Amino acid sequence: MGAFSMIEEALAVNSLEAKLWAIRDGLIICNQLLIRALYIELDAKAVIRLLTSKDDSYAQYAPIIDHCRNLLNLYPNWKIQHCYREANACADALLFIANRIFVY
Repeated sequence: MGAFSMIEEALAVNSLEAKLWAIRDGLIICNQLLIRALYIELDAKAVIRLLTSKDDSYAQYAPIIDHCRNLLNLYPNWKIQHCYREANACADALLFIANRIFVY
């Protein structure tokens, strides 16, 4: 079992929650770098819907969703848009690197 699998199992994180945490962490980094305009592309329509609507059907994720929304509200100019996974070459490259680091 690779290190990433053990971490994921220990944290009991699913794909939706992992993407929400990644958005949160990215927003925190942008805030620390004093970035004021954001354009976010994401290949998860469910996450986009959760962040841009008042959907409360995922109450178990309410704290992380609220945190992401509060962080987004720090930015006067932000946009979040869906992109297909195949078009997200940067994320694919990072995933490839992460898999090599944590699996071996």
